[in-house]
Amino acid sequence: MLHTDTTTVGQGLDFQQLKCNEVEMSKVVIPPGDSTKWHKHLRPVFASILQGTLTVKYDNGRKNHFQTGDSFAEAIDMYHNGINTGKVDLIILAVYITQKGEPLTIMKEN
Repeated sequence: MLHTDTTTVGQGLDFQQLKCNEVEMSKVVIPPGDSTKWHKHLRPVFASILQGTLTVKYDNGRKNHFQTGDSFAEAIDMYHNGINTGKVDLIILAVYITQKGEPLTIMKEN
């Protein structure tokens, strides 16, 4: 489904430097027109779109589009907002590579 050594914004994946020691897998469901809100992840997150269309906006102005069957490594320590731009529920399989005790997601303060 995915073979990569970089994130969607070109960051390298160096797991030794990132000091990861825990994995969590989640099913994320986002209704049409809804979003994840602005957030970031301190460690790698790998995602696969099981259903729907996703547009991800990054705080540096970049925008990526993904659809059913696409897989990717999300940006690390960069705020982004994932929006369901389709007409059906967006279903994402997300695999978080993290450090025990750290939050999976950090929401952006307004």
